[in-house]
Amino acid sequence: MRPSTAMLRGLPPFRDLPEVLLEEIDAISTIVPVQHGEEVCRQGVVPTHLYYVIDGQIALASTAPDGTTAVVEVIHPLGDFVLASVMLRLPYLQAAHGVTHGRVLAIEAEALREIIERAPELSLALLISLSRDFRNIVRQVRDLKVRTTAQRLGCYLLALL
Repeated sequence: MRPSTAMLRGLPPFRDLPEVLLEEIDAISTIVPVQHGEEVCRQGVVPTHLYYVIDGQIALASTAPDGTTAVVEVIHPLGDFVLASVMLRLPYLQAAHGVTHGRVLAIEAEALREIIERAPELSLALLISLSRDFRNIVRQVRDLKVRTTAQRLGCYLLALL
């Protein structure tokens, strides 16, 4: 099922894009149902789609060569995942699985890159999205380096309120 330009406009990077660009993105997009535990993308595979969580939750997990797996992040509605891998045409660093039943918006990676090459407003919107993701990662690394376990737990619990 295709989304709609109205649904796309509800996603942060696409809010201010011209209708003609939203129509192009809509044409290369599909809404995909995701079940609990279902794999959305596999670590080490070159991306074919950029994903946005419409509803439900998606866990991003990495597996080490020894088989140890750790959940790195849980993506909530309207969040994206694998944007950096899509932009760089590099393999996914993490696998993605449904935490709950939900839906994701899957945008064809190659077609999206073609639109980006000729649409500076889309390039800027996705650059801003990548910048936000980068700041969040830096914040997480900083918190791991400068806060004690008790401080990190306290911050986590406060964030749940």
